[in-house]
Formats: sequence, C-alpha cells, structure tokens
Amino acid sequence: MKNRFIQIIKVIAFCLVIQSLFNKAEAQDCACGDTSGTNDDDARALPKMWVSKDSSKKWIDQLRKPGYSGLIKYDYLKNYLFNSSPTYFIPAEQIYFLADRVKKVLQSKGLRITFACFIATSSNTNIDLEDNQLILLFSPADKDRDYGQTYVIDNSGQRFIVSKTDKQNWITQYEKTVLPNLTRTIDSKEKDNDYDGKPSDTRSIYYEKKRINQAFVEEIREAKIDFKGFKITLAAYDKNGKRRTNYDTHQYRYRMCLQFDYVRNDETTFYFEDLPDFCCRLNKWLKDPDNREISAKNPVVDNGHLCPANCPKFQAPTD
Repeated sequence: MKNRFIQIIKVIAFCLVIQSLFNKAEAQDCACGDTSGTNDDDARALPKMWVSKDSSKKWIDQLRKPGYSGLIKYDYLKNYLFNSSPTYFIPAEQIYFLADRVKKVLQSKGLRITFACFIATSSNTNIDLEDNQLILLFSPADKDRDYGQTYVIDNSGQRFIVSKTDKQNWITQYEKTVLPNLTRTIDSKEKDNDYDGKPSDTRSIYYEKKRINQAFVEEIREAKIDFKGFKITLAAYDKNGKRRTNYDTHQYRYRMCLQFDYVRNDETTFYFEDLPDFCCRLNKWLKDPDNREISAKNPVVDNGHLCPANCPKFQAPTD
C-alpha cells in the first residue's frame, strides 16, 4: 500500500512538471493582441536596425570564438581596446548630435562609422584616448563618401572634431596595425571580403539616414526609453553570416560588425522583447520586404553595410 501511494505521488509530480513546461512554452508563443491591447494594423513596426537579444549575444560571443581560420578576433584586438573591453559607451547627447548632423548636413544620406587607431601627439592631449587605441569615427555620409565633419567620442564621452589629416592618419594606423591580423580570421577567397583585389576584414560600416533616425531618435521618443546612451560593442558574424536581402545582398561571413544596445539611466539594458506590444511590432516588422531574405521567408536583421563590399571612394585630406 505504501509503495502504491509513493507511485501515485510520483505520477502527480510528473504531471505537474509536464503542465509547467507546457505553460512556459505556451507563454513564450505570444500572439499580437494577447496582452498589449493592440493589433498588427495599429502597431508601429520595430526599427529596421532591430536585432534580437539572441542574435546580438551570438555575434558578440563570436568575437571571442574561432573564425574561418580557427583564429580569434578578440586575441588580435584586446591590446588596442580601452581596458581590454570591446564595448564603447556613447552618451545620449552625442547620439542626438550625430543624428542631427546626419539629418542636416547637405548631401548626407546616412552615417558611416569607420574603424581607426588614435595617434597621441602633443596637440591632442585634451582627448581622453590612449595611444594606438582602437576608436570609432562618425561621419555624415552616403555610400560613396563622407560629408561635413568627422567626430570621435573619447573615453569620457566628450566629442571632438577630427581633422581630415588626422582622420586619414588614424585610419591608416588601423590598416597597418590591427586590420592585417583581423583579416587572418576570414576567408581570403570570399568575394564579399575583396578590397581592391585583396582580402580585408571590416574597415567601416554605413547606416542609412532613415534607419539612423528610427533607432537614434524616433524609437527613444515613442517607446519612452529612459535613455542614457548606447553601448556599441564589437561583434562578428559566424559561419552563416547574414542572409542576403534586396537591401543588402552580401553575407559577411566571419566579418567584424557592431551591436547597439540602449542603456537606461539606471544602467540597465532596454530590450524590445520586454515591451507588451513586442509581438505586434515584430509582426509588422516581418511584413517589411527590406527585412526578408531574397526568395525566402526568413527574417533578416540589419547591421549596416560593411566595407568591403560597400566601400566609400578614397578622399584625400585637404586640411
């Protein structure tokens, strides 16, 4: 009798576990309108630059995993990073400023972020950057060239105008010191990696104006994000790269890219997945042809147009 009672208890416990797992799975399979009170037609689509939490984590982790050749990008980057961290913090005021410049600079159709290495001299000691530190340069641009001023945000969050001579020298420093080893982590024969007949890892990334405005301005306002700034983290595509779309036909397998995270004033990270209307907004996002793989139904995220294969034309310094 005692053994039979124990068996009954085990069966009940097993049933409760199964029901719990079922409820958990059912909760994750959300549908538009369940909790948000909105529907697909009323919802605002997620920004075109949206990347899921899982994809973002996967590509950030890939920076520290073997690339095409078995070599690891982070091993070649860590000595050029501030405090060995692949993450840059850009304060809200600088984000709004850059979005405004992209909007107002004549001929600008987007924002280009260019990889470079800072060269310390006696004339720039006011800039809080270490000599040979890997930095990001921000320029209003179109796909072919940069326009107006180029800016750098230092480790303290201050913004500085970069002269054209310094810009070219800092980019050249990156090309000489960091880029050759990064290029060892990609497939030298892949067409997407060709730069003037030679293989190259990522030199710069271009983001279109509408997408920048969505992510940098509209979303912060409409989603009422208590916005402190962006974490911009060095990342890398894995062996699958990204899917080809009409918007960007390249895959960029194993290439370095950037991931953006909204940071709130309390230092926590804002995720769209946590919003009550996320499912509705995701459904609207999925209907956008720009977010669909060519000849397939798979959704595709946008991490910008990487150079190569989308490179600007050379601009000689005119300072």
